[in-house]
Amino acid sequence: MFPKDEKKKAGGREFTPLWVYFAIKFTNAKIAEVAHIQKVYGDLDVSNIRMPFNKHMKKEFQAFDARQRYTCIQWYLETEIDFEHYSNIGIIHDHYPLHRLKAHKVMKKSVNKYWKKVMKTLVWGNWYKYCEPIHLLKKYYGERFAFYFLFFSTYQAWLFWPSFLGLILFCYQINLYTQDSMTLHDAIGNPWIGVYGIFLCLWAHLFVLSWKSKQEKLIHEWDMDCLQDVLSNDERKGKYKWMWEYNSEVN
Repeated sequence: MFPKDEKKKAGGREFTPLWVYFAIKFTNAKIAEVAHIQKVYGDLDVSNIRMPFNKHMKKEFQAFDARQRYTCIQWYLETEIDFEHYSNIGIIHDHYPLHRLKAHKVMKKSVNKYWKKVMKTLVWGNWYKYCEPIHLLKKYYGERFAFYFLFFSTYQAWLFWPSFLGLILFCYQINLYTQDSMTLHDAIGNPWIGVYGIFLCLWAHLFVLSWKSKQEKLIHEWDMDCLQDVLSNDERKGKYKWMWEYNSEVN
């Protein structure tokens, strides 16, 4: 594929090459074959145990997630096609995986169905019961994005009480300044500020404990060795770039 504004010559005449797109689709059978050759680790259907995929036992494995599919597809394409050579000679202008639109619709539907319930139970309640959107994010984008969204959702849910009490305290300060004819300094520095500060210290401590509990549960559920290995990598660069662009149906 050539850029639209690039001019080429043929037979003494200039012409603008057209864009030509190719979409390569991998079947589940082909991905299973490559996964068997490469010994890609998969999840057993009956537990969280991970082991190298075996095509003769494929019924015992869960469906491949985005990372596992991309590992197989990338290895196969790089084995069959010399992308660097064809890019240098101008045959291929660029190549990249595409988003999976059906997966986006499934995630959006899950978010619309469960997100309010998740937000209500992240402070107190069985939050894991409504955690389907987080699991879908993990399967599509990877653990880093899933932890990112869960952390900020937890933080947002926990901010309700300090925001609510802070608003009441703010209104009380305005009332002191306008109705009781106090100076601005005295209205702001009323004794309830200290009480609110103590509350924030307790709130922050409880929030950290709550997040650590949720984090450890997902690390165990997703059979991860540790969280640092995920957080130290950037999905937008190098071998992690696929998490931004992957499409498991059209590659």
